[in-house]
Amino acid sequence: MEAEVDRARVSAEADDSWQALMDYLEESMRLQAGNKGLRALMCPAGSVFDSVRECKAVMNPLIEQLVTNAHSQGTLRQDCTARDIALLQLALVGIMDATPQEPEAYRRHLELFLDGVRA
Repeated sequence: MEAEVDRARVSAEADDSWQALMDYLEESMRLQAGNKGLRALMCPAGSVFDSVRECKAVMNPLIEQLVTNAHSQGTLRQDCTARDIALLQLALVGIMDATPQEPEAYRRHLELFLDGVRA
């Protein structure tokens, strides 16, 4: 979980917010694809574990900052929010769970989303 927070922090502080957003999502989802436990913990619906809630309390503002930065740089559609990013991750987890025989299937949908939200 600490690595996920660090990744979000580095992304929020990056000069190129669009590249940082793509890198963050690609790495986060790659890690979740290989680890069902992490997938369950990162679910936006919440967790019974204090450590997960604390992690999300730190991460969420960092992702909001990353989205704000990308908006300011004109690289992310103005109507795309941090909530959209969280819902995308939830959708990609659903794709992972639905296609265990195709462990890379989620990547296509991540690319489609990113193509759709780029300004």
